[in-house]
Amino acid sequence: MAVRVAVVGAGPAGLCAARHTQAAGMSCTVFELSDDVGGTWQYTDCVGTDAYGIPIHTSMYRDLRTNVPKDVVMFPGIPHKNTEDSYLSSEEILEYLSNYADMFDLRPLCKFNHYVKRISRKDGEWFVTAIDLPNNQERTFKFDALFICNGLNNKPITAYIKGAENFAGSSMHSHDYRKPEPFAGQQVLIVGGGASALDLTNHISKFAAKVSAKLKDSYTYITGHYIRSFSLPIIRQNDSILSTIVSYNY
Repeated sequence: MAVRVAVVGAGPAGLCAARHTQAAGMSCTVFELSDDVGGTWQYTDCVGTDAYGIPIHTSMYRDLRTNVPKDVVMFPGIPHKNTEDSYLSSEEILEYLSNYADMFDLRPLCKFNHYVKRISRKDGEWFVTAIDLPNNQERTFKFDALFICNGLNNKPITAYIKGAENFAGSSMHSHDYRKPEPFAGQQVLIVGGGASALDLTNHISKFAAKVSAKLKDSYTYITGHYIRSFSLPIIRQNDSILSTIVSYNY
């Protein structure tokens, strides 16, 4: 009997696992929370929870482009259609993954709209309990091997900020950001100096009245789309964020 393999997630890692296990003659089943392949590269306007009450997995925002060259976001021997640009849009990455799934006939392996509720192991077998969300049916499947491919960064972590409870405006984690237009005419503070923080600064600054950046260190962020330099004083760990904001107008 063929080795039974479970793959959780139909993003890049899950699709790759499905392709190669199937090619090796194994019986592969992919559990995917959404209704198609692509994983975190799928865009949705929805934030919070979906129609089934499940937390939205993707952090994808509308205007995202990769911050690394396309050569490092591709499978070996399968180039991107876009040969001109080094940094691709999220739509192009999603199309690439969709074409990859079609190329190796991976969609028939996928159980879409399935929420993996529990995974356990007993007597050398894996037991995957999943809910078929549209039909609200729960079922447990048995496998010989398991790939967990649902990503690392789908749960937002919000830092504690002393005095934040006194802030009268709205606040959000970048996981829930989708597009810059809602910030038109507003004064916006972006906390953090990672790729998403600085990318959002670039997008929102085109609409907001003023954007303030809160970073710990001097930072230069470079991509193929824009170059912005931030020269900020180092923020001590015990400093209050409300007293150490450094403002830059863009």
